[in-house]
Amino acid sequence: MTSHPAGWTATELAQAIMRGQLELHYQPIVDLRSDRIVGAEALLRWRHPTLGMLPPGQFLPVAESSGLMPEVGAWVLGAACRQMAEVSYEKREAVVTFDNAKTNVQALMKATANAGYPASVKE
Repeated sequence: MTSHPAGWTATELAQAIMRGQLELHYQPIVDLRSDRIVGAEALLRWRHPTLGMLPPGQFLPVAESSGLMPEVGAWVLGAACRQMAEVSYEKREAVVTFDNAKTNVQALMKATANAGYPASVKE
């Protein structure tokens, strides 16, 4: 059984997606040779209404064990692509990297296309 902070349930996590309680925060990726920002890593957080900001280690294990990862993953992908489109004045090639081998490639293609960044897959 996966432990999580008292005060929330897997049902609340499912509702958090619909209620807009998930947030992405971005950490820059810097090329140390040129000292330039070359990308950003999206970091998922859950702004719980009573517990405050929860880091992913406190809710992703429950998302995985309860079957919510496809919904969480789709939200993260869509939000990151929309936010990338909002801040990009000039459309450039977007490189999206996933740590999870179970990434739904069709969802990736749809989200990037909806944001104006047609995707290609490299294996």
